[in-house]
Amino acid sequence: MAPLARAVWYAAFTQMQALRASFRRSSIKVTQSQVQGCAGFLLVTSADRSVRALLDAGAVYLRALLRATEMQVAHHTMSYALEEEPWREQIGSALQFERPIQFVVRVGRAQRLARPAVRRSTASVFETA
Repeated sequence: MAPLARAVWYAAFTQMQALRASFRRSSIKVTQSQVQGCAGFLLVTSADRSVRALLDAGAVYLRALLRATEMQVAHHTMSYALEEEPWREQIGSALQFERPIQFVVRVGRAQRLARPAVRRSTASVFETA
């Protein structure tokens, strides 16, 4: 969120309000709208749940986001459902993935892309063989 929107958010909502059923329903409705309006999803998996595999998945994730930014593809990480055990298992089995899913990224075109604060070109980050 933009700084002003974030300030309004924290000033207007308390923890008790965020735990209400109406707030949860509203959040689910917004998420559903976001999911239905995107061009697709990028799923980043890992070989297993070892530290090395998680670091490798994180590196893949960062490279994918850098490439998406370079190609002017909007991206929004939506991995929060993977943080809770019943959802993590259900998502993996519904998508028929054997490997653990580490990141879910919504991708598509945006009316206005955020301007990244890049200090060097994304191409300079990638190794060329």
